[in-house]
Amino acid sequence: MKEVKFTTDGKKVVVIGSLNSQEKIVQEIFVIDGSEIPSGEHFVVKSLHDAPAISWKESELKKMEERYAKESKQYKDETDRLYRAYKEKTQELRAKLTYFGLALKNVNENTFNTLIDYITGDIKYVVVDNYDVKLLPINEFNEMYEDKLRLISLFGKDDGTFTYAVGEYYDYSGGNKKFHPFKNYDDALCKFKEILLNQTVTDKNIDLAKSYGFEYPKEKISEYVKKQKESLAKSIQSYKDSIATWETMIDKVSTLEGC
Repeated sequence: MKEVKFTTDGKKVVVIGSLNSQEKIVQEIFVIDGSEIPSGEHFVVKSLHDAPAISWKESELKKMEERYAKESKQYKDETDRLYRAYKEKTQELRAKLTYFGLALKNVNENTFNTLIDYITGDIKYVVVDNYDVKLLPINEFNEMYEDKLRLISLFGKDDGTFTYAVGEYYDYSGGNKKFHPFKNYDDALCKFKEILLNQTVTDKNIDLAKSYGFEYPKEKISEYVKKQKESLAKSIQSYKDSIATWETMIDKVSTLEGC
């Protein structure tokens, strides 16, 4: 087999013979129909290589192109990340500015008076606004955990009022419950009634309302009774269907006694 080499300019050639001690006669190899075939005129070269030769310039250009592609992707990814962060912060800032504008527009002196009353100990009742709504005297409102004061969160609403919440533990971890502070019982009862009557009607809530001297509106009670009757009727029919099935199975089993 003839020797295959590569020229300095990257041509793949087959060595035909030696012209002298320094020069070789070669013929270029071309790819024809998927096969490598020597073709064309013979020519003389002085330098041959066992593998395609790449100049230092070409090698450096290749490195630069690879580095550019890598750094370009990193730059694009970082730009995209910064743009997403910018949009999120912009939306957050816009929401806060909108909130502050509404809060300042609707600010109520009573809101701050209530806060001062809470801090100075003039609050007498608290309504816990949770799935289990409660009206408690302040001395029964558990403000301590392991001899430490539970953290209270305070944030304004765009109607000019404040939202109060107490953490389950002293460091505000473990969830929290909203509450409403009041100086007198009548105001606390009014808020308690408002929250309770907006909750789902249940036997427990009906009894709770009665214990505080008020009742759910008749239309809500009627709707609750209707749904309860429908649910109970479905349960009764389901049991009747089961009983019928079981009786059929008893009759079927009984026929086996004559076998």
